[in-house]
Amino acid sequence: MTQQNGKKNYTLLVVEENTKVFEQCGMHLKNGELVSFPTETVYGLGAHALNEEAVRKIFKAKGRPLSDPVIVHVLNWEDAVKKHDLVDVSQNEEIIVEHLSKNFWPGPLTLVVKASKKVPDCITASTGFVGIRSPSHPVARNLIDISGLPISAPSANRFGHISPTKAEHVIEDLGYTPYPIMIIKSSKKEHKCSVGIESSVLKISEENDKIQMTLFRRGGTSEEKLTEAIHELKLKYPKLVIDLHIPSKTVKNETKMGQQAPGQMITHYAPDIQTLMYSSDKIEVKEKNTNGISISECVFIDYNQHFFGKYSEKCKKYFLLSKSDDMKDVARHLFKTLRAAEKIEGAKYIIVPNLSTIDKEFAKACHDRLFRSASGRECLLVNETVYIKEDTTNITEN
Repeated sequence: MTQQNGKKNYTLLVVEENTKVFEQCGMHLKNGELVSFPTETVYGLGAHALNEEAVRKIFKAKGRPLSDPVIVHVLNWEDAVKKHDLVDVSQNEEIIVEHLSKNFWPGPLTLVVKASKKVPDCITASTGFVGIRSPSHPVARNLIDISGLPISAPSANRFGHISPTKAEHVIEDLGYTPYPIMIIKSSKKEHKCSVGIESSVLKISEENDKIQMTLFRRGGTSEEKLTEAIHELKLKYPKLVIDLHIPSKTVKNETKMGQQAPGQMITHYAPDIQTLMYSSDKIEVKEKNTNGISISECVFIDYNQHFFGKYSEKCKKYFLLSKSDDMKDVARHLFKTLRAAEKIEGAKYIIVPNLSTIDKEFAKACHDRLFRSASGRECLLVNETVYIKEDTTNITEN
């Protein structure tokens, strides 16, 4: 179908899932073109990972800086090593990867390891490290299998915008692209993006006989499950010296230096309406401050009415990420809800909850997405009026 953005028309093919479609899309990838497909996390925008010209089309289509690397999707670790020759890992690194892939693949965990010389620099952001993932979504796996290719694929959206979890989101964001993108839209309800947020990203490297592991991005594999698996690994291989580092993130809006993992920028997953994260700080607002906005002009996003329930009838629009305290359910609806919120006509702000103190599995991953959707900017609520807290140069998230 043809999309029009007020300037030009471009061709965007929307196809339903069947065997013939996978063959067609596989050939499209082999010809150096782009295919968007669902995974269990979000929709990806894919290219043949070993075709540098094709991969660069991803960056141009999204408006993505080359400093932000892209993940390569494969069926399994053996394919990454033997079939496609994507990695250059030590014996000890391979032990670690095989243990983690056995526990979490296929699934929402990306493992960052040293890249082979075959991997284009634009995939690694010239860092020498590549993120490898084996998705569990049947559409993604069929596409990889039938095409026979390793597929590099970030989220299929405008860079910095909300990640897509439906084919329609891809059409909204990439309808302007000059490249003929094929979009696989599954006709089966059970083939949704069931996790709803991106994969967790874990870097593995050996230095001076020590395995250093760094969790760069919290995501669809919980921090708790990863920690448990690494503890089992230490018991199984007591001679291995393993250090797991889970940093509190200091985020700087800097795109010039190559990142070793995607999703590190302060402005990410951002709606087109200015988004603010609620702060419970008790700061007095002077009466002369006239910069406040009434809640009647704001959209509020909540879960189980924990934060903003009392404003639900007074604000412009009130959305619930979940009617329960289940953070997996919050994650599943997070991006879809942000996209619905940005479409509310006349809204001045979108206000999102601060989940940093919630002690539940996946809460930190959800908080990360909401924090970045607001570019780290916070607001105060005083007398049903929203005030933006003073900006800071560097924003630290603990």
